[in-house]
Amino acid sequence: MSTQMSPFGALIDLVNFDTYIRQLRNSVTHVSTEIETLKKLFESQETAKKVALRSVIEAKKRVDEAELFLSEIDLTLQAKKKLLDTLSDYKEFRPLKLEIDQIGSQLHEQELLVESAWKILETTEIDSIKQIKKIEDTISDLQKSLQEKTDLLRQKQLELEGNQTKRTAKESLVPDEWLLKYNTMQERVEDPVVPIEQNSCTVCFSHITGNNLLQAKRGTLVQCTSCYRLLFLPAAMESLKNNR
Repeated sequence: MSTQMSPFGALIDLVNFDTYIRQLRNSVTHVSTEIETLKKLFESQETAKKVALRSVIEAKKRVDEAELFLSEIDLTLQAKKKLLDTLSDYKEFRPLKLEIDQIGSQLHEQELLVESAWKILETTEIDSIKQIKKIEDTISDLQKSLQEKTDLLRQKQLELEGNQTKRTAKESLVPDEWLLKYNTMQERVEDPVVPIEQNSCTVCFSHITGNNLLQAKRGTLVQCTSCYRLLFLPAAMESLKNNR
């Protein structure tokens, strides 16, 4: 046989329920913040991956440009040599030979630049492969964490939505006067209902005297004259519950 809940028991049940709902809301906010942080980390890793890939592309581009210029110098050199073979006049031969020697030196310098560009490309590719592997591992971990947090957020949101409808039923069991004061106070503080200890409010420590203390001893909910929280005497409320 079920026992009807006392008015105070109903209030405490509502207080505990609201505390749970508040914790659930805070959890939703916390998980949402974690998700946003993970998204930003994911974006930064994607950017880092693009930078690593771009460094290889840029290194390849420098190799291509160096080899193209080398090819152009070589073609110029070959053309000058062919022209040199056709000359018989020493006056024309000497300056052309000097120009060919200069182009040869330029060709050698460009060959060194091509060789250097290739070494840079090889080093860049090796470093990039290592870096991208590390980035992809991080991205994989972030994706897993993001999915887990998203699932958790969805679960808590559904739980929050499902519990919202229960509050009305719990409110109906609380006396209107208490409910009005409680709803007003819970918008201001997280602990609107607190016990009296040593005839004082356990939050602001204001002393409870006179009629308020007498009412509390009779099992009535009273309001602190300092912080306005709802106060009760645990012993009086327990006595009322036992006498039901």
